[in-house]
Amino acid sequence: MVTAVKGNAVTFQIALMDSYDSQFLGTEHFAVQPVAVSGQVKEVGVEDLRIVAAPVSVGFHDAHTIAMEINAAADSWVRNVAVVDTTEGIRMDFNSERVTLTRVKVEQSKTVTSSARPFHFAINGTQILVDRATGTGDKVTYFATEPRQQGPVVILNSIFHGDGDLEPHQRWSTGLLVDNCAVPNGGIHLVNRGNMGGGHGWAIGWGVVWNSIASNFVIQQAPGTITWAMGNRGPLKNQGMPDGKGGRVHGTPLPSGIIESQGKPVTPQSLYLSQLAQRLGPGALKNIGYRTADPVLERPKADTAWAIPEPTKHMPATANPAFKGATITPAAPDYHGKAVGFRGLHFSFTNFNVDDLVSFAYGLHTAQIIGAPTWFATNLYDIAGIPDIEGIPNQKQQRIMLQKLLANRFQLKFHQERRELPAYVITVAKGGPKMAKNPGVSDDPIDFHFDDFGDLTVRNLTMIDFAIWFQGSVTDKPVVDHTKLTDRYDFNLEWTPDDSQFVQLRGSSPTPSPRENAPPSLSSAFQEQLGLNLNSTKAPVDVIVIDHVEEP
Repeated sequence: MVTAVKGNAVTFQIALMDSYDSQFLGTEHFAVQPVAVSGQVKEVGVEDLRIVAAPVSVGFHDAHTIAMEINAAADSWVRNVAVVDTTEGIRMDFNSERVTLTRVKVEQSKTVTSSARPFHFAINGTQILVDRATGTGDKVTYFATEPRQQGPVVILNSIFHGDGDLEPHQRWSTGLLVDNCAVPNGGIHLVNRGNMGGGHGWAIGWGVVWNSIASNFVIQQAPGTITWAMGNRGPLKNQGMPDGKGGRVHGTPLPSGIIESQGKPVTPQSLYLSQLAQRLGPGALKNIGYRTADPVLERPKADTAWAIPEPTKHMPATANPAFKGATITPAAPDYHGKAVGFRGLHFSFTNFNVDDLVSFAYGLHTAQIIGAPTWFATNLYDIAGIPDIEGIPNQKQQRIMLQKLLANRFQLKFHQERRELPAYVITVAKGGPKMAKNPGVSDDPIDFHFDDFGDLTVRNLTMIDFAIWFQGSVTDKPVVDHTKLTDRYDFNLEWTPDDSQFVQLRGSSPTPSPRENAPPSLSSAFQEQLGLNLNSTKAPVDVIVIDHVEEP
């Protein structure tokens, strides 16, 4: 907010979080103009709330739970909130300003199965304070700023336990203060994230880390900015720019910021509280629960007052469930992609045609569905419902539920035949399989997701199930498992797709151009990475012949 204008001097209520010095702008310039902000909600608070989800391991890009999203809020707050086992904690968008999050605790007992990590706090606003936060969990980013946002953003007097990091995330935010925070087994990083996530680049400029503790610090300085680290305890690392493949760091170490008193705390104890008292007086400290500008800070301890509910149990393996009421509605015309998943006990299919539904229900490729009407492939539906038996159904039970829904709501009737069709056949290559056996049990969560076309992660699948999932998303004909392998496997598969692949997911979009140092073709990748053969041939497969079906 502008508080005074005198000639060409403009005074603001808060400091600007980036440099606007005209001598560094070349032929470009900037202007100060009045802006009318609309669409925000103001003076809204959330207090004394506990948000609990079933603890499950999912890929970050799969359907997952988020405890809270704060969108276009101003002069608002979140206080005394506990979040248990949601995939992500609190997200805040760039239209939010002057928001305080105090004593928010995020606990996660399960880790994601993907390389992409969820967030406890993902902040994309200005004049944001996160105070006395706690977090527990592995394979997570505890706190991050998001893209193209000016601060100030402050995280104060907070502690996080696990192997995660406190790290601005992507594409240039400015004005972050990390003040008296601790990540005893993880890192605090102000860095260039390079090609991570498709090109995150410099994540932060004009950042400060003050009197904080971590198992490692990486403090880098973006061109045209200054980054400070003062009074921190923990080893410093110098590193280059990470790539987009697992975060491998390469090249010459990037320039470090200004490091002072590493290993020995500095005064004042809290930079934020000291400056707050200087600007607004001791009453401002009292308003946020501090008595002095230089307190002996006590980080929040784990809150044991609330018992964590038991996770939802799986259905008995012998259960024969159906949908207990289900809604079937036309899919949104502008929705791209497909999704299937469970949130709590709610089971949903998004943007599925009936070809997709029958394929999922019976484990078939669409080429194995004979005699279907044309609307099978053109009419798109969203389906949602809950099971009529308590517990989370396994994959077989999910298919049973959908089979019953197709019979009852679509009046589907068919008969089965055996026909010889073009197909891909999977066999064990010479030397045997190279996949790792999954150490869990059959009811553990499965994962089958793509980080990109031709970049597949698989967890806890049999080869029969893998063939079904693979044919449903990648190939133009059925995939038949002839490996005789019965274990459940974990593996990653990376290859360069051709024009016949991913038609179900790409639609009319062209196949991406091969990149430099591109991985091998699909058949070569099967042999080299999995120890399997994938041969295109003709093979006898089961088909279903549609006798009768109706639109719902």
